[in-house]
Amino acid sequence: MLDSQRLSFMRMMILFLLLLGSLPLQAMPFGGPSHVKVEVVPESSTYEAGADNWVAIRLQMEPNWHVYWKNVGDSGLATQFEFQLPPGMEVKELLWPTPELFDTQGLVSYGYSGEAIWLANLTGGAPGQVNLQVDWLECEEVCIPGSAKTSFSWTGGPGDPALFERARAAIPMATENFGEFSVRGQSLVWRPPHDGVESWTFFPEDDGWLIYAEPQVYTPVEGLKLALEDDADTTQPLRGVMVGTSQGQVSFASAGTWQLGATGAQAEPSGATEAPPLALMLLFAFIGGLLLNIMPCVLPVLSIKIMQLLDHRDGGTPLPAALAYTAGVLISFTLLALGLILLRGAGAELGWGFQLQNPLVICFLMGLFLLLGLNMFGLFEIGLGLVGVDERAKGKGKLLSIFGSGALATAAATPCSAPFMGAAVGYALTLDAAASLLIFFFLGLGMAFPFLMVGFFPAALKLLPKPGAWMLTFKQFMGFLLMATVAYLFHVLVTLVDDSDRILNVGLALVLLAFGAWVYGKGSGWLNRVLVVLSLAGTVWMMGPTNKHIPWEEFDEKAIEKHVGAGRPVFIDFTASWCTNCKVNERRVLETPETLALLQSTGVVPMKGDWSNLNEDISRYLAKLGRNSVPVYAVIDPRAPDRPKLLPEALLFSHLEDAFESLSQPLPKDVP
Repeated sequence: MLDSQRLSFMRMMILFLLLLGSLPLQAMPFGGPSHVKVEVVPESSTYEAGADNWVAIRLQMEPNWHVYWKNVGDSGLATQFEFQLPPGMEVKELLWPTPELFDTQGLVSYGYSGEAIWLANLTGGAPGQVNLQVDWLECEEVCIPGSAKTSFSWTGGPGDPALFERARAAIPMATENFGEFSVRGQSLVWRPPHDGVESWTFFPEDDGWLIYAEPQVYTPVEGLKLALEDDADTTQPLRGVMVGTSQGQVSFASAGTWQLGATGAQAEPSGATEAPPLALMLLFAFIGGLLLNIMPCVLPVLSIKIMQLLDHRDGGTPLPAALAYTAGVLISFTLLALGLILLRGAGAELGWGFQLQNPLVICFLMGLFLLLGLNMFGLFEIGLGLVGVDERAKGKGKLLSIFGSGALATAAATPCSAPFMGAAVGYALTLDAAASLLIFFFLGLGMAFPFLMVGFFPAALKLLPKPGAWMLTFKQFMGFLLMATVAYLFHVLVTLVDDSDRILNVGLALVLLAFGAWVYGKGSGWLNRVLVVLSLAGTVWMMGPTNKHIPWEEFDEKAIEKHVGAGRPVFIDFTASWCTNCKVNERRVLETPETLALLQSTGVVPMKGDWSNLNEDISRYLAKLGRNSVPVYAVIDPRAPDRPKLLPEALLFSHLEDAFESLSQPLPKDVP
């Protein structure tokens, strides 16, 4: 009787296991329910060793949940597949479906929602059981690492034709030379080979190419414009998927590799036209330099040059001044070209205006133009300095001032790219050093040409109005153009520096610099000199980079016990580099001066648990908190260390305020 009961029990267990194995695989990450189902289906019921044997790997996501592509974008973890194959069998290729773009409050990631089907091509060896492990990261408001193991063989029934039809329709086509890429400054521009598609989106296969958060802008005239990373290596092949959409649906997807070439330009196919002659590029450079005089970047400096021309309106000849100004422009352009050539020779990918990619250079130019504007307003007089318009200055001092204004005009011109100029500069950077210097020389010659002509033909000065009281008003009005330049440079700085504290410091530094200029204009006593030196030193110090706001401690349970034992409350931020919502909360709430002040005023110890790489200590602690995903924010009260308070995943500063202020209030009655 006992043997009969045991036999019945064993039969029931075998039947249960068979039924369980026949169900679609439901993953259970870290002991919690998953929002992703995994299913593996061979296309054929038989395996042919010498042929292609396709297998579909389908992931089905619940609504509002997504997993990630091979390149995750700003944050996430790529979906991974690990095969254990019979002897001699290999994975010939694994085809990824076309990804989609997810934008979470400015953080862009690439992945899949709803359904995603990968196709694996197995070949060689003999038929047998294949074991497969799939690992992924599933995200909605929280992110949960998931994993599933399954096995399959070719002893079952036929596959699902509709499944494979959907899978192949979602795989991007392998297309060579689909469209043309070119580099324009810090942008990558792609032009499609044909029209008929409303919009295009590019998904780079490799990281380090694009600034993901910058929008991809497509127009039929200009093509698709992408923002390049500062250190993108355009000498390497660019791999990715180009996706075209019409009426909100994917109408075309092409996977390919583009070779940009050493200078960042699309490699010319065989039979392409020859490079333009050097004489034509010299003409373009001259015309481009000539047009720089009316560009917005140079226009503010025109005030300085006009005042110097008016200075020669009565008496004297303007030729020395014109030659001094021309020398300042030509020498500055030559030095700029030498710096550009040397840096490119060292391997840096630089273009016109490269110095404005350095925040310190931008800060220096802002300070310089601020002083020039204040000088125009009459707050102080530089005298024999760079842009002095002091009528008492004579001889060599005046010429040196005019020479400096030519150098300043060159510095102001670097953010601009006048018509004809872009082609000339781009061509110059592909030539040897001597030819490159010649093109930059003609660029400077074109910029200085109008004032050089006035020097040789002084009669043109008679067209200018006579000096008078109006000149002071005109001079002050021109100061506002210089202030507009400061505002423009401040905008450039904001686009480069993602640090609100540093932006504030730079603004205060400009105020401090203006204070020093005001003191300088009041007199030259010893106290004035000390204040000027202190304001200049403070300006330099405040314009430098800042550190992170919060002094985070690394997560450690023993350290938590130590702080709690000493009566210090602890705030723990459980985060990960692949967690999009974590990054949003850090940017908007945590890494702010307000949060730092709140932590300091309440005596809360900030601690960070980085779960970017799965950490068993953090996983166990999260399990204690009843969580298996990030972000998680926990406040440990020393009076009730076993009852941590969890804050919402969509964190607000008010949540921190309420939680930290409650630490000084009596505990609720239900807390022991």
